[in-house]
Amino acid sequence: MKKFFLPLIFLFFTLQTFSQTEINQKFSKDYYLKKSHIQRTTAWILLGAGGGMMVGGIAIYLGAPWVGPGQNKGLWLFYLGGAVASTSIIFFLNAHHNKKRTTTMAITNQKIPWHQKNSIGFVNQPSFAMRINL
Repeated sequence: MKKFFLPLIFLFFTLQTFSQTEINQKFSKDYYLKKSHIQRTTAWILLGAGGGMMVGGIAIYLGAPWVGPGQNKGLWLFYLGGAVASTSIIFFLNAHHNKKRTTTMAITNQKIPWHQKNSIGFVNQPSFAMRINL
């Protein structure tokens, strides 16, 4: 019985290791800049829509009768506009975070000295620069 389980367990581990795939995602400076721009645009749209909903809700509330069944008319639009406008804060923060990532990572060409026969020349070598904020 033990002779049966040991090869079976080994087979399961082998199948697991061979079935894994490598995910190699390279995020460049342009990717983070585009993502930051999209998030910032979304944040401004949400802020404008939320502000408009709040102004509309106040206008409906002030136009409603003070006494009677419709006295709280328009408040739900004001509250919904406040919620929409407050969600724009998240998008502004994420846009700032992604823009900050572009300044910390860069792919550049670095000049390095290259020894030739009788002189030293400089050759461009692609390099990955990363700034660490302490």
